[in-house]
Amino acid sequence: SIGANHLWEPEKITYEATPPSSGNHRPSWAKWGHYSYLPPQRWLHNLEHGGIALLYHPCAEPAVKDKLLQYAKAAKPSAGDLLWVLTPYPGLPAAAAAVAWENVMLAETVTHTELDDFVEKFHRKGPEDVGMSGQYSLNWIE
Repeated sequence: SIGANHLWEPEKITYEATPPSSGNHRPSWAKWGHYSYLPPQRWLHNLEHGGIALLYHPCAEPAVKDKLLQYAKAAKPSAGDLLWVLTPYPGLPAAAAAVAWENVMLAETVTHTELDDFVEKFHRKGPEDVGMSGQYSLNWIE
């Protein structure tokens, strides 16, 4: 962990890891769901609350995003309804990633089996298990 401080705008936040799985973030977390773009300063707070960020490289094949979205909508983890955000992530070093607090899975192809394994191990395991949706919703799709 590199911390979990809440920093208000306009204080700048940077990350050394790509993608980050912990660190400083904004106090207002995101509404769960699909975004045309959600910055890591927001989705990291969702991870702190036990959620999973499903990321895809903006240049990945459209099927990558489609598979991640299908998975998010259909997943039935043992810890209860999947708490998730889906967003493109520029600079992602793979086609896709699943990110939980302090854990990252990178993949060139998306398989439900690998996602199930990751989700079962890390979903609802953040430092603060808060399942309610956040108030931040800029660029929210569904």
